[in-house]
Amino acid sequence: MELTDPEESSDSATFAIHSMHLAICTAAFAFNSFLLYLLNKCSAFHTHMKIIMINQTMAVMAADVYLLLRSTLALFQSYGAKGTVPVDECAFSTSVPDSLCMLFIWFPFLLVVERFYASQNYQDYENNEAPIIFKLLCGVMWIPMGAEIIAFCFSLSFPSEDLHGCQYTRQSHMQRNAWFVIIAVFSAIFSLFFKVLELINKRIENHSVRNDYVFSCRYQIRENVRTCRFAFSLLKNELLS
Repeated sequence: MELTDPEESSDSATFAIHSMHLAICTAAFAFNSFLLYLLNKCSAFHTHMKIIMINQTMAVMAADVYLLLRSTLALFQSYGAKGTVPVDECAFSTSVPDSLCMLFIWFPFLLVVERFYASQNYQDYENNEAPIIFKLLCGVMWIPMGAEIIAFCFSLSFPSEDLHGCQYTRQSHMQRNAWFVIIAVFSAIFSLFFKVLELINKRIENHSVRNDYVFSCRYQIRENVRTCRFAFSLLKNELLS
């Protein structure tokens, strides 16, 4: 009976894992591209919320692209030589760049503020639009990531050896997963805020039915209930996944 070389078996398993991850990232990018198309075409949300949701979706797509490049690089390295990797060649060593992780905190926070304001000013918020302000608030947060991309393009420091070796020699387990813990904590806090806002708007909606509010006010209140429920479900699923 012929025995399989453990190192060869390990390489095959690594290759299979990276291939699966590449396929998942490709599917995720395609799905979010379709979602971005729908957000641009549909007008189901208020203009301010639509701007934030578009930027949030673009941030997810940017993460998909980064993970695609990272998985592709690791895939090509699966059967390559493994050894000590110089520190200056540790590109793609982080799971997700810090500048991109910040977007996953800033955009939900901005959405909480926007929905809170909409809940407090439901009587005239439907006609209250200031898209340029929200575009600026979202655009400013893309600057650090843009600067990081430009710096990377000028350095072109692709790792010549094992990506995993580079990752594990530079960072501890806690360092590699710190941002995931931080984002999970903030997502839990934001989801709680959205649930509270949903309950507040639901109470206002019941009060509006009894007191015969004008149609525009009742429409805005119902939109607040639906969007807060949607945001809560979105963040809850993100935490569970």
